[in-house]
Amino acid sequence: LHLFNNNLTGQILISFGNLTKLTELYLFNNQLSGFICQELGNLKSLTGLALYENNINGLIPASLGNLSNLTLLYLYSNHLSGFFPQELGSLVKPTSLALQENHLTGSIPSSLGDLSNLVEMRLRINQLSNFIPQEIMKLIKIKDLVLSSNNFSSSYPKKHV
Repeated sequence: LHLFNNNLTGQILISFGNLTKLTELYLFNNQLSGFICQELGNLKSLTGLALYENNINGLIPASLGNLSNLTLLYLYSNHLSGFFPQELGSLVKPTSLALQENHLTGSIPSSLGDLSNLVEMRLRINQLSNFIPQEIMKLIKIKDLVLSSNNFSSSYPKKHV
């Protein structure tokens, strides 16, 4: 379902959660507002979820961690807030995770180090803090890791030889 670049307004429909055979939900570059509904976690066939460049706020629902076929998760350039959901670390197949330019707080979950297929992770321009977890060094396929403009401590993980 590709509805990007349409100047859509309003909230993401809860009824999208009933489209269980859907493989792509691309609603980016609209004027959507409100929350990401937890019902999107029912879309087990979803490989791509792109909601970037909207006015979406609130938390990233933990239910997105149920999307076992998801390879691309783009939620950047919204007004998402709260802690980075630990459940995203249980995704099986993601290659691209882009959550930059939001208001996410707290630590990067160490479980993200288990995303062995991750090639791209962009978390810049948030309010993430504490340490960058050592587990990030397990991301051996990563080519694009952008963590700038956050509130991390001065320490960074070191690769063990």
